[in-house]
Amino acid sequence: MRTTITLEDKLHLKLKQLARPRRMNQFISEALWEKIQRLEQEKVESLMKEGYLVTKSQRAKFNEDWEVVNVEGWPE
Repeated sequence: MRTTITLEDKLHLKLKQLARPRRMNQFISEALWEKIQRLEQEKVESLMKEGYLVTKSQRAKFNEDWEVVNVEGWPE
């Protein structure tokens, strides 16, 4: 798919310096995929943290219920 983007002059200059001739499209595509993957990972981590915080009190109660079993049968 073809699309048009606008880049800052400094960014375009850096791109020309780093990307091989005729490989700018590939360079930009790879950079975008890396950014997308990073953002998706951050979203998953955020949802996991949110879920952890929501269930924190439930886990504390669960751990308390099983505390007796954890030490049962161990030498004093």
